[in-house]
Amino acid sequence: KDDGNAGEESGDEERLVQGTAPTRTKSSGAAGKKGAARILSVHEIDAHYLQRRLAATLHDATECAALANQVLTVLDIRPAAGSSGGTSIRECENQLLVLLGFERFDLIKTLLANRARIWGCISLKRATSETTRDAVELALNEEESGEGRRALEELRSRSMAEDWRGERMKNTADTLRKKERGDGEGGDG
Repeated sequence: KDDGNAGEESGDEERLVQGTAPTRTKSSGAAGKKGAARILSVHEIDAHYLQRRLAATLHDATECAALANQVLTVLDIRPAAGSSGGTSIRECENQLLVLLGFERFDLIKTLLANRARIWGCISLKRATSETTRDAVELALNEEESGEGRRALEELRSRSMAEDWRGERMKNTADTLRKKERGDGEGGDG
């Protein structure tokens, strides 16, 4: 019976290590009962993250995609037209409860705790133009809690590491090809 608690404890440790603000998870009294929501790595979130999470309880793919788009709209951190800031956490939580229902409260906690990360990662991965990407990156940089900026930095650090790894592998492959050609030319004469 302690198996469920072990996962929650490791999620708490991960949240503590990543330094998230505890005020973001205390948006309702019920949130403290089962523990804080896990903070996701930006690398766990792709363009279809919401659809996969919703697919566990929805069996119609079209309905699932439509609901995922609605949830993404609710999570949007950009200020609404004529507003100085984005939707408050409380408003976001209320809208998610209406959309998803109380039976998905654990998912709602995760969405709220990772709001900027989820919205930013999905929006960046769905972006079809540089203008859209730039607008999403600007919104992440200007997001009030700082989570957007941290998510963007995490994404950039990963892409730099992947670029370095790719360049390193290419150089190694080039070196091996040169050695093979050098060995092959001497033996084929």
